[in-house]
Amino acid sequence: MTNGEWVRSMNDEQLAFFINLGRPSCNDICEDARTGCASGCKHHCGEDILREWLKKEVGA
Repeated sequence: MTNGEWVRSMNDEQLAFFINLGRPSCNDICEDARTGCASGCKHHCGEDILREWLKKEVGA
């Protein structure tokens, strides 16, 4: 199961938690975020990185 499939299977309560607190942040995934990329993100403000995360297997 991919992370995207896992997210799509959530009920409203689980999804609300995920959107608010559970989703991966740029700081967890992107080396550039740790050095301050807010004004010049080359990953479309994290969309590219999140898209790749959605394609990965859960836990990978």
